[in-house]
Amino acid sequence: MSFILSRINNDIDENYYGKYTSIQELISSSLGKEQYLYKYIGLNKNIEFVEKIIKDNTIKFSDLTTFNDPFECMSIIGVLSYSDIRDKLHEIYLKQGKSFSEEIAKIHYDELIFSMRDEFHKSSLPKYGILSLSSVWNNILMWSHYASQHKGIVLIFKYIPSNDFYKNMMKVRYKNGIEFFELSHSNRDKKTWESFSTKHTMWEYENEYRIISPPSAPDMFDGAKIKPFPKELLFGIIFGIKTLNQHKVDINKWVSRYYPQLRIFQAKAKVDDVGIEKVCL
Repeated sequence: MSFILSRINNDIDENYYGKYTSIQELISSSLGKEQYLYKYIGLNKNIEFVEKIIKDNTIKFSDLTTFNDPFECMSIIGVLSYSDIRDKLHEIYLKQGKSFSEEIAKIHYDELIFSMRDEFHKSSLPKYGILSLSSVWNNILMWSHYASQHKGIVLIFKYIPSNDFYKNMMKVRYKNGIEFFELSHSNRDKKTWESFSTKHTMWEYENEYRIISPPSAPDMFDGAKIKPFPKELLFGIIFGIKTLNQHKVDINKWVSRYYPQLRIFQAKAKVDDVGIEKVCL
C-alpha cells in the first residue's frame, strides 16, 4: 500500500491568512509596533561581503538545497499524478505481457514519486532564491547557529508593506507532519508557495519570514544570487556579544563612509538573567 497516497492534499488552505485579508496585513500584525525584521549573519576572516551590503545595498539570497533543514519542501512530490503513473505502469506491464492491478500501481507509486521529487529538488529548487529573516533579534540559539557563535552581526530591516522588496514575502507556518501535493495539480503554484513557507514545529523558535524570488523574477539575481534592496529599508546593525574588535572597526568605517545614518548597536549579556539586550553606540 502506498504511504504517500493517503497523505496527498492538493487543496489550497483557505485559512492561510486567518482573519487577515492579505499576507501583508498578517505580517504587519504579527510584527507588532516596531515593524522590524532581522537577518542573522555569520562573519569569518573575510568580511568584505558586509561592505557590499552597506555600500551597494545588496544581499545574498540562498536556494533551499543549501539550508540546514533537510526536510525543506518535502511536501512537493512530483510532476505526475497517481493516475498518470498508474497508466504508465499499466502500459509497461502490457508491453511485457505481465498482469497488472491497482495494488501493483500502489506498490510502485512511492518509489517512482520519491524519485521524481528528488529530481525536482535537484533541478528546480536551486532556481528559487530565499532570504530568511526573523522577527526576533535576541534569540541566543540563532546567534549561535547563524551568527558565528555570537561573533557575527544582525541586520535590522524596516518592514514597509508597500515596498516591492517585500512583495513575495511569506510568514513561515509551523506544522507537525507532512501533507504531500502533486505538481500536476491545478493548484501547484499556490501549493508550492505554501511548501516554501511551511516548516516543522521544532523550528518555531526562529519566528521566520521568507522573501521568495521565483526563477522568472526580473532583475533579481546576478550569478551569485545577489539582490539589491532599497537603501531606506536597512535601519541598523547589531554587533554580537563576541564580535571581533577588528570586524567592528571595519564595519564602522564602512558605515561612516557609505551609510552614516545607519544605527549601530552592541548586544550584551544580561547581568540578572540568561538573555541578550542591546545598547546604541
